[in-house]
Amino acid sequence: DSRCPASHTEGSAEARRASSSSRRRVRMAGSEVSLTYREFDVLCYLMQNRRRVLGREELLENIWGYSFMGNTRAVDILMGRLRQKLGSAGEYIRTVYGVGYRFEGPEK
Repeated sequence: DSRCPASHTEGSAEARRASSSSRRRVRMAGSEVSLTYREFDVLCYLMQNRRRVLGREELLENIWGYSFMGNTRAVDILMGRLRQKLGSAGEYIRTVYGVGYRFEGPEK
């Protein structure tokens, strides 16, 4: 299933989410959060791989594509923006120093 797991997910009252992968929308506590195309893809990929550590290279390969010629710092910058946009729910995205990132949000 290529749909984002957030499509039918309700989080805690603090981090209530509802998103639609076809409309590419995310809601937090009843308010729509404006995400870029890539930010949305990263959030979905993190949620699809909940509690698994994802290396920067894996994220670059699966989100940016094989032809991405940047460096892994692009992932760090995007994660910072994504956390900021998600507010308090941004803390669900954990940094695993020297490796990558892990999503530890509530289950469906």
